[in-house]
Amino acid sequence: MPKVTFVVVVCAAWCSVVSAWGQSVCGARQPEAGTAEPAGAPAALAPANAEEHLQSSASAESPSPAPVVEIAIETVQLSYARADDVAKILSTIVGDDLRLAVDERTNTLVIAIAPDKYPPIARLVQRLDVHAEPEIGFIVTPVRLHAVSAEVVESKLAHLLGKAAAVRFIADHETNTLWLAGTQDRVASVRQTVCDMDTLAEAARAKPPANARRLVLHPLKHADAIRLASVLTSALGSSRGIRFAGDPASQTLIVYASPSEDAELTTLIDRLDVPPREAAQ
Repeated sequence: MPKVTFVVVVCAAWCSVVSAWGQSVCGARQPEAGTAEPAGAPAALAPANAEEHLQSSASAESPSPAPVVEIAIETVQLSYARADDVAKILSTIVGDDLRLAVDERTNTLVIAIAPDKYPPIARLVQRLDVHAEPEIGFIVTPVRLHAVSAEVVESKLAHLLGKAAAVRFIADHETNTLWLAGTQDRVASVRQTVCDMDTLAEAARAKPPANARRLVLHPLKHADAIRLASVLTSALGSSRGIRFAGDPASQTLIVYASPSEDAELTTLIDRLDVPPREAAQ
């Protein structure tokens, strides 16, 4: 009897322990109705609520997409200008808003830009694609000078034309030559000016000074030309360097003197060229 009672007591104690453990496990998973979970315990989520939570977290972490910018692609085939030259101009003016490509085979511009910005680009391309006049050949020619120094002409041209002259010029003092370089029409114009300078200098050098001595003829009416030349030479020639000669055939007195000297001599010659006086009886 005492043994039976001990076994029953032991079995009853074991069952109470097992029951208490089961309740604690079940209570941790799902609380009873009307009871609140302890603070800090993780909340149990249903499958549907978990999916919504993941979607909202992903949308909060990912950045919003950038706005879509519309780009228009246009092609412009040029008739006169080179496409790569126009592309360089457009890239410099427009900047990063413009994307360009050049098809050298067809001389075509490929333009990628916003549609509202394309019309002014198209007008600019149209103004750049114009027919250019062909350039006249660039030539270099020498001008040999005779009466004036090439360095003097170079200095005068620099003063007349200035630094912005369309013709370059340089003097070669060893050969007295002025070298001209520029377009054909401009060089021709400057060459004519240089030749005119040389011609005027030559004429000025050939012309005697205003008061230089020269030969002057004085026809005589009464006096003997040889005798009068001898008298004047004795009186004036030795001291002043004036020369006199007489031509008996034409009865002409030849004087080598300056214009001012000849003006004085003319008065003297007129006073001596008179008829001879008759001897008093």
